[in-house]
Amino acid sequence: MGNGNKFQKHAYLVMAYDNFKQLEKLIKTLDDERNEIFVHIDKKTKVFTETVKKKLIGGVTKGRIEIYNEIAVYWSHYSIVDCELFLLEKAVKKHKFEYYHLLSGQCYPIKSQEYIHDFFKQHKGKEFVDYQQKFFENHSDVILKRIKYYHPFRKYCRFFKYKWMNDFFRGLNLAFVTFQEFVCVDHCKKNDLDICYGSQWFSITDKFAQYILERRNYIKADFKYSNAPDELFMQTILKSSPFLKNLYRETSNTFYGNMRLIDFHRGNPYTYRSTDIEEIKISEYLFVRKVDERIEPGILELIAKECNLEWSES
Repeated sequence: MGNGNKFQKHAYLVMAYDNFKQLEKLIKTLDDERNEIFVHIDKKTKVFTETVKKKLIGGVTKGRIEIYNEIAVYWSHYSIVDCELFLLEKAVKKHKFEYYHLLSGQCYPIKSQEYIHDFFKQHKGKEFVDYQQKFFENHSDVILKRIKYYHPFRKYCRFFKYKWMNDFFRGLNLAFVTFQEFVCVDHCKKNDLDICYGSQWFSITDKFAQYILERRNYIKADFKYSNAPDELFMQTILKSSPFLKNLYRETSNTFYGNMRLIDFHRGNPYTYRSTDIEEIKISEYLFVRKVDERIEPGILELIAKECNLEWSES
């Protein structure tokens, strides 16, 4: 490569757990001389081997890729935020990228890299964050419970092989939260937090990425024991920052401001099928979440064909 100043380069931050065949296809589709890809594989994954790593790296022939396997990531736990910040920091230290895109291993582009780069050139300086202020206002009582009270047992709610053990810790967490309600604990009031809400997937500028990383200690102090902090921390930082004025669009019932095609009406979220290809094809969004070839074999090839994406079987 060596042509760092020729392109406005983008960093793709990918959080994955398994299904490495699908991850390999995602990486190949993201491969572009204007992109660098930073992948984190959940440390809990037992099937991630050097052979798998070499195969994933081998899928990149135009850009660059780095793969990490350092953090054990747990559902609804602060470790998700830790992983996001880990990838963001790795990318920021590597290069001053124009945009940083957070994807999961079950996301997939539905526009070509040419289209995506042109889109971000046209909207240079805008922050693409799922910022759901109106939804938060309508459901603040439920959402605030995630951070008003301490949830020290979240890590163990999907930790064990046996359901009864997970249920035990869910019950323990609920009992502890109920106790905190009774004695009027309020972590938000104590730390003067003005909370907002949204999904974790983003496309943000270098300036906002650095702004977030500068507040890493604050993020950990305020969100470490919250429930699903990945849906709170970035929106909360954005809300009280000078970058809020740069928000592309606030998320509404009919539009996602992070430019992801996501459907929470048919699932949590819904897994797109081949029968949804017309919806995917005509969508104004840049990425779809989520797709799973174990549920719908051939879905990535179909999207690549119908959305005119570069695709290689090699």
